[in-house]
Amino acid sequence: MPFVHHKFGKTYYKTTTKHKNKPKLVVLHGGPGSTHLALEFLLTAKLPFDVLVYDQIGAGKSSRIDKKYWRFSTFLYELKALRQHLQLDEVHLMGVSWGTTLAIEHYLKTKGEGIMSLVLQSPMLSAKDWAADAKRLIKTLPKKHQMAIYHCSKVGAYDSTVFQEASLEFTKRFVCRGDLESPLIKAVKKQFNEELYNHMWGPTEFEPLGSLSQFSRTRDLGRITCPSLLMCGTHDEATPKTSKKYVKKMKKARFVELKGCSHFASYEDPKQYVSKLSSFLTSLDGRALS
Repeated sequence: MPFVHHKFGKTYYKTTTKHKNKPKLVVLHGGPGSTHLALEFLLTAKLPFDVLVYDQIGAGKSSRIDKKYWRFSTFLYELKALRQHLQLDEVHLMGVSWGTTLAIEHYLKTKGEGIMSLVLQSPMLSAKDWAADAKRLIKTLPKKHQMAIYHCSKVGAYDSTVFQEASLEFTKRFVCRGDLESPLIKAVKKQFNEELYNHMWGPTEFEPLGSLSQFSRTRDLGRITCPSLLMCGTHDEATPKTSKKYVKKMKKARFVELKGCSHFASYEDPKQYVSKLSSFLTSLDGRALS
């Protein structure tokens, strides 16, 4: 299996090699603590660039790491090491959910060097905005679920039956509208590092309580000068309203809504997902054309 070795261990990746003279589309999955599996289908999708997916360190087929390394700088180092080892001087960078957080930070830290475009699906660019969106969406749930989330969150009763039921209802509406018992979802759950996720994000989707709780890059979006696509589902927990707000702060950005989808849009409607992504990538400069 292909791995990139670095000071934190080894990072598992998969890539295509059909368009060798063009920048690759490097895909950063969500989490933290998840895996590339839900995005692996992009390797066989009809896109104008080669695709590279990888399991971020700490989960999937990549090395597990000590808790002291569960921090932003570890994942930034890993991405930099991946680019250097594979000689990815120019890339199209795509992030999904937490992957957008990582993509934005990498762009700003490197001053956009070699990043030809950005694709941000269901962006988490501000923990405060994410929590505000979640609060609004929770208010659309049945009253009993609203009350369960409110009272259980106050005392940290995240394992209670009523909280779990409310959380599942939120998930079915705003996180994944597909089959939660499918082989793919089960495989993602099996490789998921829940402890890492809880440490960096928190015990629920709704409220960032971990090390990312103060994250925000909204004031820096004007510094992004490459062509950018922001997209999210109609029913996404990362709401269209918030993505549109981010687009207005960026210089060369556009927004696309994934109709009828929630957060897990790539799983729910892969055909629409690839269509929107391919349309954007093909619209770029001459090197993007097959």
